[in-house]
This record gives sequence, structure tokens and C-alpha cells, in this order.
Amino acid sequence: MSGEEFRDPDALCARAGVAGDPDADQHFLVDDRVLDRLPAYATGAGFDTAHVLEIGGGTGALTDRLLAVVDRVTVIERDPTLAAFLREEFAEACESERLDVIEGDALEVALPEFTTSVSNLPYGVSSEIAFRLLPRGRPLVLTFQLEFAERMAAEPGTPEYGRLSVTAGHYADVEVVETIPKEAFDPQPAVESAVVRTRPR
Repeated sequence: MSGEEFRDPDALCARAGVAGDPDADQHFLVDDRVLDRLPAYATGAGFDTAHVLEIGGGTGALTDRLLAVVDRVTVIERDPTLAAFLREEFAEACESERLDVIEGDALEVALPEFTTSVSNLPYGVSSEIAFRLLPRGRPLVLTFQLEFAERMAAEPGTPEYGRLSVTAGHYADVEVVETIPKEAFDPQPAVESAVVRTRPR
């Protein structure tokens, strides 16, 4: 499916009536090219996509792309307005039980059984979420601040290698597969981001 067939990220924000809020750690990924690639980092690696968990669904730009290539998606969204918007925007997928929207904090709600997670994480709690997901032994495709991603994937003997690298490496093989410029988000974050892919050990 080509990018033109997907919902426009800016139009989704407009329909949802939101503009993002840096103070609330809300930065929407709006670059179509990056959004198109995120699901492919899972499908192209042969990950089991029977049930994909997306944390921080926002306005659904990534959700839209996931639904095009995976069997089932569960989204956890803490913002009640956005959770309601996702249910309305993707009503057909919800009715056919291909999409389930859970309103709540990803650090507190019971996580569903999932086969892979593909998520644009809220950065303020990205490390806590990552270490809630890693012990589940499932492959992950997650966005982080670039510096965190590089430390997470660092090899022994490199300056970035440390406790984070050791702990993440205990659970999975970790690689940075893409750097995302600040301009890919609205509003723009203060730092660059990166996509991390993990394969459970």
C-alpha cells in the first residue's frame, strides 16, 4: 500500500482537534516516510505480527499503517480525548475486532498478550515502558531519544556502553535502525530521535 492511501497525519491532528503539547510529553510523528517505515521494521524482520501492541497511539497515524499490514492491533492511549478519537476514527476496525483501544497509562494497565510491539513512545516514560516490555520476550520496534537509543544498543568497549546497555542486552539483541530528525514531529522535540529494534534472546 502506498503512502498516499493512508490517512494524512496533519489531517488526523486537525480532526482530533489537537496540536500536541511538549509540556505533556506529546509530540506527534507526522513524517509520512518515517511512519511508512516503522511497520516494515517488524514485518521485514519476520516478526510475528498476529497481534501488535502500540503504546501511545496519539491520533492514529501509525495505527493506520499497522492495520494495513498486521492482523490485529491493540493501542494503549492515556489521553481520554485521543482514545475516544481513535475509536471513532477507526470504528470499522474496532467493530471487526482488528483494533482494540485501551484508555490508560501503559505503566499501570494490564498489558494484553501481544506478539510484537511497534510504538512511538512518549519520551518521558520511554525507559520505564521499554523495561516493562523487554521481559515479555517479544520483538519490539520503538522510538526513543537518540542518546538513549545509542546507549541502549551500545556494544562493550564503546563510550556509550553502560548499565542501560547491559540490562537491555540481557533481554534482547538491540539495534538502532534509523535516526529521526526533530522535524519529523509536531511539535518538534528538543532532540533527535531514533528507532530501536530488539530481538529477544
